[in-house]
Amino acid sequence: LTAPALAWGSPRAHDGGFMLRMTGGFGGGSTSISNSTNELKFEGGQGEFTLAIGGVVRENLALHGTLFSFVMVDPDIRIDGGPAIPGSGNVSMNGVGAGLTWWAMPANFYVSGSAGIGRLTADPDNAGSSSSDRGFAMELALGKEWFMSDRWGLGLGGGLSWHTIPDGLIDENWSGTSISVRFSATFN
Repeated sequence: LTAPALAWGSPRAHDGGFMLRMTGGFGGGSTSISNSTNELKFEGGQGEFTLAIGGVVRENLALHGTLFSFVMVDPDIRIDGGPAIPGSGNVSMNGVGAGLTWWAMPANFYVSGSAGIGRLTADPDNAGSSSSDRGFAMELALGKEWFMSDRWGLGLGGGLSWHTIPDGLIDENWSGTSISVRFSATFN
């Protein structure tokens, strides 16, 4: 048999060594800030990217550092729950944290979660960008991968992220969620 045929037919395990997972996808989300009288909310479609680097510490269980990010391009703006106003520019969140991934074998389904610190940046067209302080951010992912070789798998999954991040200029937090469909590539 050829090597690709063996890769498809052999039972597998994530049984040690270096682990790398890259995901990219699309979805929707929002982030908002409010005080006792007003609320400002950005919402819309977004692109997402994650990068997890670590190692398998026990069969089918990995510990990793994770970079996670989303960007909303031209998000809608809502003030005090009013109608959506088309925005121009982008709002992004970038985070870094620690995470765990567990694989259900032999199906190669995975569950992954990471928690850490994140920062929001608003970059409106024709104006300067502004960034928040750093605050809490996390992401959860579920997926299914298919082995393409002895060490590489490609897959499809979904992600959910949440953040609560101090504004930096006022004493309130930006809070929001996003949900996405993701494509993944994992090396182990």
